[in-house]
Amino acid sequence: MSEDVLKAQLDEIKRQNDELKKQLDQEATSSAKFKADLETREKADADARVASARTAVKDKLETAVKDGRILPAQREALFSLLRVDDDTAVVGIKLSHVDELVAAQDRRDFSGGGANGDADNPKGQEASQELANKAYEYMSKTGEQNFAAALTVVMRANRNLAEEHIFSNGLVQTH
Repeated sequence: MSEDVLKAQLDEIKRQNDELKKQLDQEATSSAKFKADLETREKADADARVASARTAVKDKLETAVKDGRILPAQREALFSLLRVDDDTAVVGIKLSHVDELVAAQDRRDFSGGGANGDADNPKGQEASQELANKAYEYMSKTGEQNFAAALTVVMRANRNLAEEHIFSNGLVQTH
């Protein structure tokens, strides 16, 4: 083979190589665009799931208030308890659990028990008093000035007592 033939073959190989580089660059650009589009769609889908879950929970609680099964204050407490404003938490809420919480509140008798439950329910009153005593004790030990904040800490540390109090008295918003 002559030098001219070899040079022509080399030039053809270079031209093909340049063409392949252009194709590779086009594919990389296309791939990046596809990835960006996919991320945008996934974000939109996640936002839609959050909005749908939040609306479903809020609608259930609003209906319970309208039906008189819970009080508006209980609805607000349940919003907080269920962390409806937290995007991650709200998508994990099962509507059956919301129904159970509403039903538990619905079983309460609001006729004359006052803030400490019915006069016929000394156990609920005892739980409430014990929580209050522990909250005041916590306040004196830590210097906490806010009773609601102290009560929240005590209720988290004494789950069974808190559940007994809530079952007897309903949810009470502490802030």
